[in-house]
Amino acid sequence: MAKIVPDKHSFQADLFSALQVNDAVFSKQITMTQHYRDKFVAHLDEERMMNLPHFEISEKAVVFLHTYIAPNSEADPKWLGLPTTAAQFALGYERCVKEAENVYRKALSSS
Repeated sequence: MAKIVPDKHSFQADLFSALQVNDAVFSKQITMTQHYRDKFVAHLDEERMMNLPHFEISEKAVVFLHTYIAPNSEADPKWLGLPTTAAQFALGYERCVKEAENVYRKALSSS
């Protein structure tokens, strides 16, 4: 099975350049996101106060990865259904945000 990113070093350099961050900033983003996931999302009993990290870097990283993968996705059945354009990806993202907002709104109104 082929790797999704065959040249990790070039990919990482291109990613950091596109995001305008360095390894330390990107690593800090990963650490903050993992802490939020581990201590609040997955185990609500561990922290009562939600400290939501900024997700701008993470969102841009996902878009970058999609841009990297999408051109070859149609040839690989693993990626069947993956949006193949930035516009399709953005539309899917917006739909997910709206769905999450609706779920959150319903949860607040029922409590």
